[in-house]
Amino acid sequence: SASKHDHLVCTIGDGFGIDDETRKRATHIAAHNDLMALFVYDPMEVDLPNAGQLVFGHGALQLETYTASAKVRDRFARGVRERQDALDTVCRQRATPRISISTAEDVLAQVSRQLGHRPSPSRVS
Repeated sequence: SASKHDHLVCTIGDGFGIDDETRKRATHIAAHNDLMALFVYDPMEVDLPNAGQLVFGHGALQLETYTASAKVRDRFARGVRERQDALDTVCRQRATPRISISTAEDVLAQVSRQLGHRPSPSRVS
């Protein structure tokens, strides 16, 4: 609530936890500010490798899964798409731009590219 009026507010996240409260807050923020969403994703979730038994960690949590299963790989990819779709719906309903940020690439380069920044031609002396 630090941004009350006429600011650019950027939300950054992976789409987990989008719910009615998220929609309510986004509506409130977008009513008086410019809102932009940055969707952060790991390309390995979209295209999980067939690598057998893997352990994934997030803080104190761990998930062990068998990635040789096409069903498991499809479920991971579907989860990313569902989170992205949920965020797209929130953004579309509020005329909010969304850009995607891959954890496998340089963040600044991705943001610049998606916002339409073109590097200046190098000068030859």
